[in-house]
Amino acid sequence: MKLYIILPLAALLAFAGYRWSAVAVLRQADADRQAAHVAAHAATLKAEHDAQQQALAATFAAQEQRKQERADQAARDLADQAARQAALDHLDAARRRAADLARQLDRLKEDLATEGKAVAGLETAKTEALAEQSSLRDLATPAGANLKNLSALVEKLAAAAPPAPALPVAR
Repeated sequence: MKLYIILPLAALLAFAGYRWSAVAVLRQADADRQAAHVAAHAATLKAEHDAQQQALAATFAAQEQRKQERADQAARDLADQAARQAALDHLDAARRRAADLARQLDRLKEDLATEGKAVAGLETAKTEALAEQSSLRDLATPAGANLKNLSALVEKLAAAAPPAPALPVAR
């Protein structure tokens, strides 16, 4: 009986030892698989995290670039607006200057017409003065001759007539 009990008991112990070692190997393999799975999952998460960080950094860089481009565009727009305003101011100044010059030209034309009339009047007065001078010369020549004749006549009369008595002056 001992054999009936010892043999199955020995077989049971042998089977239990084999099972225990197989279970330990399986548990070790399962733990290794779990560790590999955890490591792979951690590597995947790290890769995803790195990808997200790179995408976030790229997003921030793109955002900064867009911000810089907007600032540059705003500066260009402001410079263009200032240049456009300066050009408009210059154009307005040129138009005002042209209007002033046109008014001055009109005034000068009016002055020229007025002065032309005055010159024409002076020319007419000059012509009349020259005609009067010519006629006075024409009259002066016979008058000078008359004066000489009269002077000669007065001298003849004065020489021929005795001096007149002086009349008393009443006081």
